[in-house]
This record gives sequence, structure tokens and C-alpha cells, in this order.
Amino acid sequence: MLHKAGLLKEPPSGSELDDQAFEPGSLYENNKHLADLCAGLPGWSLIDVHSGVYMLGTRHPHSGKWV
Repeated sequence: MLHKAGLLKEPPSGSELDDQAFEPGSLYENNKHLADLCAGLPGWSLIDVHSGVYMLGTRHPHSGKWV
């Protein structure tokens, strides 16, 4: 979603499905994407960015009321 919106220069690594095989290299590469996002948000930590990306990616019908 972030790549399609133009917020990430490259798409995230790995598969689109969460239940596929563990890919440790993808964790390293995708952490770089979080760090890039964090650089544009003064006062935010990687935890803040990770939480925001997690919230953005959820499809829970009540997620709009979580914040």
C-alpha cells in the first residue's frame, strides 16, 4: 500500500501472504523501509512507524476507532 501510494521507493520484500516461509533477509530489507519512513517524521521512533504501518495494513472493520 505504501509503495503504491508513492511513500516507499521500492516495494517491500517477501511474499504478500503472512503464512509463507520465514525469510530473514526480508526482515532486514523491510526494516530499511521503516527507517526511511521514520526519517521523514521528526520525533517518531521505529516503534511508532511500525505501529502506524501495522494499523494502516489492518482490515479490521473497527480499526478506524483505535486511535
